Amino acid sequence: MLFRSDLPKGTWACMALVSADGKPVAESARLLLAVATQAENAGMLWDEARKSVGRNWGKEPVLAQGVPFVLRASGQAPRVHALDAQGDRAATVPIAGGDGAWTLRVDAAPSTLWYSLER
Repeated sequence: MLFRSDLPKGTWACMALVSADGKPVAESARLLLAVATQAENAGMLWDEARKSVGRNWGKEPVLAQGVPFVLRASGQAPRVHALDAQGDRAATVPIAGGDGAWTLRVDAAPSTLWYSLER
């Protein structure tokens, strides 16, 4: 499996892929993919060195930036859905490829951090 974020150089991203049915990821029929970069509470105030917020933690909602990315894998292509903040399906995400190998490409600034993959 290959994951590549399409963020500017020097910007970090975090990707997590977990089984949603208790099986190992390689055998799972249902997976949850989470991809994010910068996240903080609304109104959070950092010190000048951006090392601490002290007691200025802000409040809801959490503001998180989605990540444009490419995910490539071998095997049968899954059905992919973007999920909303409640975990409900918000949209179908197209997959390129077919039997043997597939590519999931999320361009621009996605409106979600979470995706369901079902095979």
